[in-house]
Amino acid sequence: MVVSTSAIVISKLKYKDNDLILKLLTRELGVCNFLVRNPAGKKRNKIINYFKPLTILNIEFENRNKSKLNYLKDVEIEYVFKSIHFEIKKSVVVLFISEILNKILNFQEKDELLFDFISDSFIFFDKNNSQNFHLFFLIHLTRYFGLFPQTDNIDALYFDLEQGVFTVEQPPKHYITGTNLDVFKKLLGIKFDDINHINLTNNMRRDLIDDIIAYYKYHFESFSNLKSIDVIRKTLI
Repeated sequence: MVVSTSAIVISKLKYKDNDLILKLLTRELGVCNFLVRNPAGKKRNKIINYFKPLTILNIEFENRNKSKLNYLKDVEIEYVFKSIHFEIKKSVVVLFISEILNKILNFQEKDELLFDFISDSFIFFDKNNSQNFHLFFLIHLTRYFGLFPQTDNIDALYFDLEQGVFTVEQPPKHYITGTNLDVFKKLLGIKFDDINHINLTNNMRRDLIDDIIAYYKYHFESFSNLKSIDVIRKTLI
């Protein structure tokens, strides 16, 4: 069956000499893997531009068993990003989030709401500047996996990262409290348009990204260390 669908580039891996293996999140089928054979010359440059991280595509392919590699019959860019692949700070965020998505999107089935959240988020990010985008995105991404922090008892003094709940008693391990907790609560309740209304110091932003990554490690199976974490800590300050 030939499938035509929107797709988001999650990762690409060089295979053999010049072949590429792609992981795409498709709107119609969820995660699918593709083999792109040995593009060369001008065509190779064009293909490489198509497959930058989180690029939004329109693709057509013959759907095979999900355990096998698919082959693209046609591909076009659906939305041309103007900033996120070209501005240094934005490109660091793209690499950071694409690495996280690559770790948690392995056998993802069709989920149009998840697809739309990711695509709409990065179109917004392309059009707007915000040092807090990655914090908001990663917190609200958890909604689509049933892992959004429970907001019962939200007035409590601690947020337990391991349990994912607000608590009046200091948790034994990782938790958020104090000023960082106030910001965390705000991030839970806002929309994209309000991201820039939250004032964070560099240290607060750094602490919160560490807290969010700790939360992911607790709640996503096999979530391992990130290669890009040090880069984003140094760049977004």
